[in-house]
Formats: sequence, structure tokens, C-alpha cells
Amino acid sequence: MIAFKYKALSGEGKAQRGVIYGNDVSDVTEILKESRFFVISVKKFKRFYFLEKDRLEKEIFVFFKQFSLLLNQKIPLVEVLKTLETITDFFPLKMAIHQISLDIHSGIKFSQALEKHRKLFTDFVIACLYNAEKTGNLIKASQILCDFLSMQQKFKKNINKITFYPLCIFSVLFLLIISILKYLIPTAKDFLYEIGNISISQKILIFLSDLSISFPILFFSSFFAFFLIFSLFFKKFFLNRLFYEKYNWIFWLQSISALLLSGVPLKDSLRISTKNISSLKKKLKEVEKDLLNGESFSESLAKEKGFLPSLLNFLKIGESSGQLGEMLFQCAKFEQENLDYKIETFFARFSPLLLLFAGLTILWIVLSIFLPFYENLSMNY
Repeated sequence: MIAFKYKALSGEGKAQRGVIYGNDVSDVTEILKESRFFVISVKKFKRFYFLEKDRLEKEIFVFFKQFSLLLNQKIPLVEVLKTLETITDFFPLKMAIHQISLDIHSGIKFSQALEKHRKLFTDFVIACLYNAEKTGNLIKASQILCDFLSMQQKFKKNINKITFYPLCIFSVLFLLIISILKYLIPTAKDFLYEIGNISISQKILIFLSDLSISFPILFFSSFFAFFLIFSLFFKKFFLNRLFYEKYNWIFWLQSISALLLSGVPLKDSLRISTKNISSLKKKLKEVEKDLLNGESFSESLAKEKGFLPSLLNFLKIGESSGQLGEMLFQCAKFEQENLDYKIETFFARFSPLLLLFAGLTILWIVLSIFLPFYENLSMNY
């Protein structure tokens, strides 16, 4: 079955738009005509997953949250999927659920049906559910996935808040400076030259204003390049050192603990969990080699540098008690709460400094332009 977007008129002459499943365009047209629609157009639905990556992650989280809730009510799997299909608004996911439901009805396992939709469901999700089906713990695995995705969404929300707020402040400051240079300073320039004794700050502002008028492309390109370099510096050299390295370790911990709790063997869990974390891949590859040589997880990880401070303690407790997955999950939860607190503290301290910088910049520009006017008026009166 293929998804098609259609435009049609109902029997009452009302315009209708929507999505319908069929084998081809003629099949869909016939279905619409049987429903007494006058067909205007039918097009194959094109899926642009890369344009909706953030929304996709949120929709997958909501899907597993509802999936886990319905499974806990002892509702059959096919009925759960039919219910989720009716309430899902995100079309790529809606279409995937429809196909998964048909595959399960035809006798295919749930994890195998998900595997056909790798643009939506990652290897991590498929591995969790595959092993859960083998052990009969699908309800538990869906809850683990729900907890894992919830932690991910919360952390990303905090990180986005740190990056989005400075971006907004600097964008407003940039637009304000451009407006002053473009419109205010050309008007005041003649008066400043007439008064004489032009200060260095006034000369800088007049030069930038002349540059923005004479060479607008060069001027805006320079400003944009400066803004881009600053953004990259802020993210790569500032946030990376403060938060992202620790975040990568927490993300890995959340991934491997969820896999272990779903019944995936340790070596497979290590391989799958490191797949999308390039910064830790080299370190964790060495850990994987040590595990193959017969060393314990805690011994092999102790050789590496830069891991989370509490990780080794949780790891040793988990190995000795036989609850490695649970202890790693608790470690991830503990470290994320600690990191969330640091992010909130950083944001509370950084925001006033950022506003102060923006305020002082505007004050410098305004005083450079308006102070001579004020002094001239005082002298005349």
C-alpha cells in the first residue's frame, strides 16, 4: 500500500484535502469516486524526514509513551497499533504504523515490521524490541524505551534553551545595530561634522555606516561571517567543554542500560550504543576489545579517561549484584539530574551577563550619537 495526497470536492461542493492509501493513482481515484468525491488531483506523498527531524524525535517519544500505556492495559498489539494510527497526526509515522499493523496481521514479528522503517525507528529501538519479543518482555521494553526517550527530550530541551536564548539576543542586537547604521547615523553625520571634535567611537560608527551604504553586500557578509564564527565558537569551544562531553557519556549510558534491560547481550549493547556517538567511539572500541579478551566491564573502562565520576562505582555494584542494566540506568539518571542542575545554574548566571553586554553595546551607540546633540542644546540655552 502506498500513501497519496488528494484534493477533491464532496457531494455538497466542499473542498476536501487528505491522505489515502492505495496501490496506484487509478486505484485511489476509484476509491474516492466510490465515496462520491469529484477528484481534482492525486499525488504520491513525498517524505522529507530530514526537514522534520526534531518533530520526528518528539513524535516517536509520544508514540512509545502511548504504546506502553495501551500495552499495560492488556490490549492486543494489532489493536494498539490501530488506535495509535487514528490519533497520530504526523503523517510519515501514521503511514508507518499502518504498514506495521498490516505486517503483524500477516504474521510478521513486531521488531521485523519496524525494521522496514529505519528512517523512523533506529537500530537501538529495533534491538530493544527484538530481544524483548524473544524474552516475552515487550511491555517492560516499551516502558524502558519511553523512559529513555523522555530523558533525551528533557536534556535536549535544556541544551536548546542555552543555545536559542543567546541566538535571539544577538539577532535582535544585530538588527538594531543595522537599523542605526543604515538610517540614524547618516541623518546625524552632517551635524556631527559641523560640531567638530569627532570622537573615536563616532568615527567608527560613521565608517561602518558609510560601509553599509556604499558596499552593502560586503558589509552584511562581514557581519554574517562574524555572527557565524561567534556562534560556532560559542557552541564548539564553550558549550562542548562545559556540557556536550558529559552529555555524550550520559547518552551512551542511557542507550546501553536500555539495551541491557531489554535483554540485549553486553557486547551487542556496547556495539549498538556506540554507533551514533563519534566522540566516544574510539574509547569504547578499546573497551569492547578488552571485553573480548576476558576482562570485566569495570576493569576495561577504568583504563580510559574522561568518563563520568560516578560511573565506575555504579558499574562495580551492577557487576557484583548482577543488575548491570539497572545500575547503569540509575547512574545515567543521577548524572543527568546533576548536569540539568549545572545547565540551569549556568543559564541563570549567563542570561544577565548577555543582557548586560547587549545593553552596554546599545548604550555606547546611543551616547556616541545623541550626546553631542545634548551638549549642543545645553550650550545654546
